[in-house]
Amino acid sequence: MTLAQSGFRPAYYHFCAFGLNEERRQALTGWPGADEATCMLTRGYIDPEAGLTLEVLALGAKKEERYIFFNANTQNRVMFRAEALLNEDFLFFADTDGRIAADYAEKLLPLQTYAAPEAIEKTREISVLDPCRHPLFPDRVRVELRQEGVESETVWTLIDHAEEHRIVARLLSTPERMRGFVEGNTVGFYLDKDSAGHTLAVAELDPDKWLTREELRDGSLLRAAIKAFNEQRTEENFIELILLLRDSTVYVPCHAILGDEDRQAVQKMVEEAGEDLEKLKGMTFSNTASVRLVPDILENGDRLYFPAFTSVEQMGEYGTHMSNIPRTFPDVITLAKNNEQKPVAIVLDAFTTPYALPADLYKVVEGCRSRIRETPAQS
Repeated sequence: MTLAQSGFRPAYYHFCAFGLNEERRQALTGWPGADEATCMLTRGYIDPEAGLTLEVLALGAKKEERYIFFNANTQNRVMFRAEALLNEDFLFFADTDGRIAADYAEKLLPLQTYAAPEAIEKTREISVLDPCRHPLFPDRVRVELRQEGVESETVWTLIDHAEEHRIVARLLSTPERMRGFVEGNTVGFYLDKDSAGHTLAVAELDPDKWLTREELRDGSLLRAAIKAFNEQRTEENFIELILLLRDSTVYVPCHAILGDEDRQAVQKMVEEAGEDLEKLKGMTFSNTASVRLVPDILENGDRLYFPAFTSVEQMGEYGTHMSNIPRTFPDVITLAKNNEQKPVAIVLDAFTTPYALPADLYKVVEGCRSRIRETPAQS
C-alpha cells in the first residue's frame, strides 16, 4: 500500500514503516542500528505549511518474519514530506497495546506542537470527505461553487470548522466567475454526488435572504445586526453584519468649508451685525463658490476613526453642528481609505451602540455580493 493509494489517513497519528533508499540512509547516518536497518519507523502529522509529514522515530529491520525497531536518536530530528514518499510501499502498525508510543515517547513530544484546534481535528475525522481533499493537505478541500446565472466553478478552500449541516471553509483564491466573492471569504459547503456517483463538495452561493432598499432605509436592520454581534461575536452574526454593511446607506458627518470669498462675505455680515447677532436671523446667503464637505474624524487616544451613523438620530447633539451626508457603505470605505489622516477603522454609531470595522476588513465588505433585490415599479 502507498500513500498515493490510501491518502493521509493511515499515516496520520499512526506508526508506519517505509523502506530505505540511499537518500534516506544518508539522512539517518549515525542512528542506532543504521548498519543493519532496512526500514524506518515514522509517525505522521500535518504541518499547516508543508502538509502531511512523516517524523522518523527509529530505524528498523525485519528478523524472522517480524520487525524490530532500534533505539531512537534523541539528539536529532529527521522528517520527510509525504510528497517524497507518495509512491513508496509502507507497513502500518496499529500499536494496540501502546508499546511503540511508550518506547518513543520522547521523540513524539515535539509533534504535539502540530496539534490542530479541536474544530479542525473533528473535520479530519470525516472520511466521506476524503475524495475531495488534497492528497497531501487534508484541510484543503476542492469545492464546487454554484451561483445562479453563471457556470459552476471549482476552487481550493481551507477548512475552518464544521457546523451541524455544513462545513465552513475559506477560499484560497478569488473565483473567476462567482460575483461578490474573493480570496479569504468563507463559504459553507455540503457533500453531494455527481451523475457517476462521485463525491462532490458543493457550496451554494446565492443568498437565502434577499433585501429591499425599503427594508434598509431606516437603518434598523443594521443596528440590530450590530447589537447582535456586540452581544455574541459568532461567525454567523459577523457574516450577517458584513452583508448588511455591504448594502446599507449610512450618514457621514461633514464640516462645510466655504471658499475664501464666501467666508469673507459671511464674516462681513457678522461684523455688520455687531453684538446684536439676532439681526442675522432670517437673512439669506448665496455662496459664489462650491462648498467643500470634509468628513469629521473622531479621536480615541492616539487612534483616529472615520465616523458614520445608521441614522441622523443616532448622532444626537453631535449631528446638529454637522452636514450629515448619506452615503452607501462601500462609498464610505473609499472615503476612509482616501482620508489623509489615515483612520484605523470606520466606527458606526459611536455614541450609542458602536461597532468599529478595522481597515483590514474593508476588502471583506467590498468583496461581498449585494443582496438587494429591486422591487418592481408600481404602475
